[in-house]
Amino acid sequence: MKKALMILGGLFLAAIVLVGAFFVYMAVVGPGLDQESKAYVMETVPVLCSAFDLETFKKHSSPELLKAASPEELAKILSWFKRLGQFGRIVDVTGDSNVSFMLGSGKVVTAKYRAKVEFETGPATIQIVLVKRDDGWRYRLFTINSMALMPGQAPAPPAS
Repeated sequence: MKKALMILGGLFLAAIVLVGAFFVYMAVVGPGLDQESKAYVMETVPVLCSAFDLETFKKHSSPELLKAASPEELAKILSWFKRLGQFGRIVDVTGDSNVSFMLGSGKVVTAKYRAKVEFETGPATIQIVLVKRDDGWRYRLFTINSMALMPGQAPAPPAS
């Protein structure tokens, strides 16, 4: 009985050490991933929103995002986003990155952000989910919410 309790105690101690090591790892690595992912959003949102070009969008998209719709469907969505008019500026970006460990896939690094931006037709909010792979950050989700995209809403006339 004493031997069984010693083994269980050792396993419990090992589990505590592993959990502690994970928290130390996250405290060291987490802020760097937050800065990296936010910098990627700040750099790429103006690029994506300036032209809503299919090739540019594909270049910054993850395989999961590209599988979600055909190239024709993506082109149609990007064309619809052009109703927003010229991209103005990023007002604010909030969010952070997450690291998870999954059986079979190993470490998965993602980031979720909400970007408040301005277009020619008015304000919009972009919901963003990024995934980090060997080749860097890529968009897994990119959705734009704006009143200018509502049916029946006429785009604002271009500024003279």
